[in-house]
Amino acid sequence: MANKQIIEFDEKTAPDPGDHLLLQENGSGVYLQASRASLVRRRESLQMIIGDGSSVPAPGPVWMMYLPTGCQLTVTGWRLGSLDGSSGSMQVDLWHDQNRASAGTADSICGSGGKPCLSGQSENSSTDLSGWSTTLLEGGCLVASLESISGLTRAVLALDVEIVPTE
Repeated sequence: MANKQIIEFDEKTAPDPGDHLLLQENGSGVYLQASRASLVRRRESLQMIIGDGSSVPAPGPVWMMYLPTGCQLTVTGWRLGSLDGSSGSMQVDLWHDQNRASAGTADSICGSGGKPCLSGQSENSSTDLSGWSTTLLEGGCLVASLESISGLTRAVLALDVEIVPTE
């Protein structure tokens, strides 16, 4: 193996992007090499509560998040479900815009026909994001907009994302 240098660093000092961590298991010849990006990449779930549980929420924007700087988010899937287990129908669109004040329907990341929805169900999910714009750039705004709803007063939409530093 050409690269046998081991670079030590503590959690306060991040390595350079080109640095690699090389691990060997008890002299067995089994090696694991990891880049800095893979060490700091993480998966998260952004959870959006829709409705207050007492009445059916009105269509329109129901949740907003300003994306942090210094990272890129990639959407890998979604889960939508009622919080009380009841069945109903709803459809949510997701908007992403770098200009926080003007996110709207033209900024949909969902593509055609792939929006998170329930149709007479209590939960639904998908990792098929064909047609989606899955890469969300730093510093923008992510908005969940309720397009339609019936029979539900409180639901949760969870977006599975991978977060990668850009610095």
